[in-house]
Amino acid sequence: MSPKVKITHSPDSGIGLARAAALAALDKKAEDIVIIDLSDIESAPADFFMICTCNSTTHAQAVASSVETECRVSATQPPRSEGWDALEWVIVDCFDVVAHIMTATTRDFYTLEKLWGDGKFTRLNENGEFIADKKPSRTRKSTKGAVEND
Repeated sequence: MSPKVKITHSPDSGIGLARAAALAALDKKAEDIVIIDLSDIESAPADFFMICTCNSTTHAQAVASSVETECRVSATQPPRSEGWDALEWVIVDCFDVVAHIMTATTRDFYTLEKLWGDGKFTRLNENGEFIADKKPSRTRKSTKGAVEND
């Protein structure tokens, strides 16, 4: 079980809810957990994205269930979710915070970090510590099998 970390922001705030979702994902062993603060981007669909990687669809189901449960407890309104059929990319939408639970292949293909690269990035390490991060670049394989750096 992952270490429990005291959240320094109220779960009622967007960043507090994003951090609670990230910790719920970490508790189920999700990897490469990133929070993107999109609050300064006018066209953003939410104030925060939480993105994490799972190593299988079964793992994605467990992580998404944990994140959804945390959002039901912490959010001011019930979350909406989709993607449960394929489990390659499950979205848990808590209005101000949208959690993206993705398999590695799906995350590498869609590169949300590149798409929302103007946001402010925070990474959750395996010790449960939130660390400000430079805009992470995702590496994905092209259709020809070569590696592309985004």
